[in-house]
Amino acid sequence: FFFKQKTAYEIKECDWSSDVCSSDLVNAENDGWFKSDEGQEFFATAAQLKVVASVALTPAWLSDLRVVATANPTLPFLIHHMGMPKNTGSGYDQHEVSELLECAKVPNIGVKISGFNYNNSKKYDFPYTESQSLFKIIYQNFGARRIFWASDFPASRDMLTYSQAIEVVRDHCDYLPEADLNRLLGDNLNDLLNNPVLTTGKFH
Repeated sequence: FFFKQKTAYEIKECDWSSDVCSSDLVNAENDGWFKSDEGQEFFATAAQLKVVASVALTPAWLSDLRVVATANPTLPFLIHHMGMPKNTGSGYDQHEVSELLECAKVPNIGVKISGFNYNNSKKYDFPYTESQSLFKIIYQNFGARRIFWASDFPASRDMLTYSQAIEVVRDHCDYLPEADLNRLLGDNLNDLLNNPVLTTGKFH
């Protein structure tokens, strides 16, 4: 379920040093693959290849993600869509939120800040008040250097515009200092793609 993404510059220059290893959504239920011999070998190889492991998964996988991330401290992991804890409209599943926040204790795990529409009980309710509360908790726990904005386009275009995908953080998170907003909107990703090996075991 993994594929590699390249930047235009890297393709032009034939520079394969900073691949991004990205996943489609794995099974909703955790089948134990991350901790299997095959899974452990896979992530160890990813670390040797100096890629970024960008994973779309449900909260059921997060405890095992922490295990493989701890075992591969130079390999950066990015959780898609703010982790997507269950939300019925009366609040997020607190156990699943806790599992997500536990990941903040592992310094080579970061979070892609996308999917505000997915994390809101009303998918068209821009600017997604419920999802805003989830993002603020993520920001407070992971800090400014481990959050990475993503548009989720074109997948989300039936729910919001591209402008809304960026405005949801640029114009509706006034608690973010300008420097942290700049990090979220591109500086962090630029740093990561230019130096994907976490030699100190944490993001740059």
